[in-house]
Amino acid sequence: MCGICGIINKNSKKVSLENVKIMAKMLHHRGPNDEGYFIDDNIGLGFKRLSIIDIANGAQPMFSDDKSVTVVFNGEIYNYQTLRHELKKNGVIFKTNSDTEVVLKSYIYYGLDFIEKLRGMFAIAILDKNIREIILVRDRLGKKPLFYHNSNKRFSFSSEMKSLLKLDDIDRDISLKSLDQFVAFGYVPGSDTIVNSIKRVEPGNLLRYSYKNDEYEIVNYWTPKLNKRNKIPNQSLDKIIGASVKLRMISDVPLGAFLSGGIDSSIVVALMSKYSNVPVKTFTVGFEEQEFNELPLSRIVAKRYRTEHHEYVLKPDIKSILPDIVWYADEPFGDSSALPTYFLAKMAAQEVTVALNGDGADEVFGGYDRYKAILRVLKYKSSPALARIFLKNIIKYFPQNNYFNRIKKMVAFSEMSLQNHYMDKMMIKRRDARLKLYTDDTKHVIKKNNDNYHSLFELDPNNLNSPLARIMINDLLNYLPGDLLVKMDRMSMANSLEVRSPFLDHNVVEAASHLDDSEKLLWYGPNKRFLRKTYGQMIPNEILNRPKTGFGIPVSEWLRGPLYTMSNDILLSSIATNRGYFNTKMVSKILDEHKSIKKDHSNLIWSLMMLELWFKNFIDNK
Repeated sequence: MCGICGIINKNSKKVSLENVKIMAKMLHHRGPNDEGYFIDDNIGLGFKRLSIIDIANGAQPMFSDDKSVTVVFNGEIYNYQTLRHELKKNGVIFKTNSDTEVVLKSYIYYGLDFIEKLRGMFAIAILDKNIREIILVRDRLGKKPLFYHNSNKRFSFSSEMKSLLKLDDIDRDISLKSLDQFVAFGYVPGSDTIVNSIKRVEPGNLLRYSYKNDEYEIVNYWTPKLNKRNKIPNQSLDKIIGASVKLRMISDVPLGAFLSGGIDSSIVVALMSKYSNVPVKTFTVGFEEQEFNELPLSRIVAKRYRTEHHEYVLKPDIKSILPDIVWYADEPFGDSSALPTYFLAKMAAQEVTVALNGDGADEVFGGYDRYKAILRVLKYKSSPALARIFLKNIIKYFPQNNYFNRIKKMVAFSEMSLQNHYMDKMMIKRRDARLKLYTDDTKHVIKKNNDNYHSLFELDPNNLNSPLARIMINDLLNYLPGDLLVKMDRMSMANSLEVRSPFLDHNVVEAASHLDDSEKLLWYGPNKRFLRKTYGQMIPNEILNRPKTGFGIPVSEWLRGPLYTMSNDILLSSIATNRGYFNTKMVSKILDEHKSIKKDHSNLIWSLMMLELWFKNFIDNK
């Protein structure tokens, strides 16, 4: 992994090498092994390298023979050897064994069509003097981040926002729409960020900036499609998954795997063990609170495959590390599982430089319980009208327990549209509850936005896909790149560790689109039916028969105990109050309700804490 950045001054003024170095310095954790810079009058590029492939010869920026094309590149191209072989057959000469040179020579040979040939995770910047453009490309599913800023003074880009915030022309005004999105979801979805003037290149997109005409266009080159709308694969899906794991084991540095107590990482470790001649190094984080502790289950898999297993127990004494977590997260990030992910990556980085994980299997193969809940509602809505009327009339007499509460929710959700049901599942707080949180000035601005973000989560209005496929596509487009991949990229890069996700190979995603909904999950029974059926013999029964659980932490308990004082100090401070975004009395009420166990506001409190710490890190400390 690496960090990339660049500046194009619009006034023909020469770019300061010092400015580019300041930007790159903010990316040092992404690439501590090497650095490189290129200055050509009003254009400057910077690069920080974490050496993985061709350690001796993969320096960047990398140039074409005539110096007309320059590339800086963050990521890995897993099929670079195949592409290199194809290009060599066509007379292309290579000077290194690096995947960066494959990216460079592929662009020169194929033009922009080269993107279709890449199999990997990447954020690429190509400076092409022949057409006077800089081309930014982000991988299909959003594994690697890429931000940009366009002002009257310059066009700039970087792997992280904090790097752009070091430039003097960056307007740090906060987007209240994005702030509300963050409170709603715990992240800011889409192309916007919390800072009005900074945007992100979305997954599967490329941006072409013409410094000749001072204009740019954004082109979508790939988007996920489900329900048999992709080309039928030549190989069986299990072979494609196997090949994806095998490709991600190519490395010139030590390699291992994250191992939880779940089916996804267990499959990855099982396949790695099959293809490896030496024991796989595995890493697991656990908790003293047993309901969150996956150590016993991960040990079962580690024992079966005789891995070299490492464990770390996370304790609630984490106050000192939270500012660092916020700094590495780079943008406001409300998913508390970033914390164990950071420590997991830190532990792994002591032994390996590359780790594989099971990310993406839930979105691709139907792993979330919310999918099943939506299918149950659809099943209920298709039942006879008299039965539904009868259940609605007697439901108020049901006792309060988990089983009957699920039935009550099902009946309530049946009166919503599919889109509203999905949005309700994804939001931390609904719109009416969020508006109560804000000061009058903030509320006035946010109320003008009547969209309520439904356009971000468009559920296929033409009904070309099944309901299940429609919500899974939205998770691939929004939740995956906005939350899960941000968490994994930032927390792993914080420790200079590269993490690879075999289930997020676009060939796997496209091949899985040919599965019937029933091969993924039904409204009853286990999730991820295809994975359980295909790999059931490789996975211990304790893992195979275990209900779906997330990678959570006991944040609710911590915010009532060891983190209670800290959360009050952060959210009720005069600095937080004077920002003018939130109603202090309502925030205080939420803290008190959580402390007294009247309500569980843990996700909201954690998100607000992370937001305030982000303000202190990146807005107050210029």
